[in-house]
This record gives sequence, C-alpha cells and structure tokens, in this order.
Amino acid sequence: MSDARQPEPSNGAIPAEGASPSAEASAAANDSGFHGESAPRTSGVFGEVAGVLDSVRESLSNFLDLVTLEARRAGLALFWMVAWAIVAAVCIITTWLGLMAALAMWAVSLGLLPIAAIILIAILNLVAGGVLIRV
Repeated sequence: MSDARQPEPSNGAIPAEGASPSAEASAAANDSGFHGESAPRTSGVFGEVAGVLDSVRESLSNFLDLVTLEARRAGLALFWMVAWAIVAAVCIITTWLGLMAALAMWAVSLGLLPIAAIILIAILNLVAGGVLIRV
C-alpha cells in the first residue's frame, strides 16, 4: 500500500491526468453551484463593502416581504371584522324591530288604535335616539 492519496472529485468529475491541485480546486469552485448567483466578489476592502451592501439589500428585501405579508394578513382580519360587525348589526336591528313590533301589538291589545301605537313607538325611539346621541 502506498501513502500517496488520490484526491476524490467532489462534483463527480474525473480529474485530468497531470492536473495540478490548484487547477482541480479552481475547477471544483467553478462547479460548486454558483451558476445563477451574483458576480464573483473582489478581494479586499471593496469586497467587504460589497458583501455588507449585499447583506443590507437582502435584509431589506426580507423585511419588505415580511411587511407585505403582515399587511395582507391585517387586511384580511379587518375585512372579517367588518363583515361580522355588519352581521351583528343586522341581528341587533332585527331584534330591536321585533321588540318594537311586540310592544305595538301589546299596545293594540290594550285598546290603542294600531296607527296610534306605531306613532307612539316611533316617538319613543326618536326620544331614545336623541338621548343616546347627547350622552
């Protein structure tokens, strides 16, 4: 057995005969999956600044995506709150009208004319509404 090891290719490619280790490393770096990504970074201070700017841009993009999703969710929640408030208002108004009809029927059963009972209940509702608006 010999101690000389043959480097195993990481990307499935067979190294060429007599290829230098640096050529194999650069070929592996080129085939490591960076095909659709940004341009290769320059070294030094400009490379670091470019990296920071890329990180800031990515963070801002992620933040704006999060804000968009939260706004969409808040809009849907607001829609459902308004829809259920309308349903509740219709139920409350229907109940009030039913109670007023029952009050009118009771007034008619006591001998009051039907038109007088309706006018009396309308006046009572008008007074109650005025009191509620003033309070």
